[in-house]
Amino acid sequence: MDINKKPSVISLFCGAGSSSLGYQLSGFHELLGIDIDSILCQTFQHNFSLTPIWNRDLTTVETGEVLQCLDLGVGQLRSSSPPCQGFSICGTRNVQDKRNDPFSATTRPTPKGWLLAPNPL
Repeated sequence: MDINKKPSVISLFCGAGSSSLGYQLSGFHELLGIDIDSILCQTFQHNFSLTPIWNRDLTTVETGEVLQCLDLGVGQLRSSSPPCQGFSICGTRNVQDKRNDPFSATTRPTPKGWLLAPNPL
């Protein structure tokens, strides 16, 4: 399949790439993975060597950086598996919890599709 005809995805909080494997098997082209954990980024790079990976705190990533790096418009699907201790029933359920901040950073720009799978680490 021509890579330009595949639906695309950007993975935020990509971890080692478990969701990425599902996208790959479903015919998606992963444009970029971003995660703050350097060990997970190394594992992701090993598993998906053709996909760029940024070892960054998502709250410091600007939308323009991503779009410029990829030389593309908004991805067709954005995947996000942020930590959810601050708002899940497993955690404090405190709206002011700083661990919620990365979640709000994933809401810009608006993609054509959205998949959110909170991770209760």
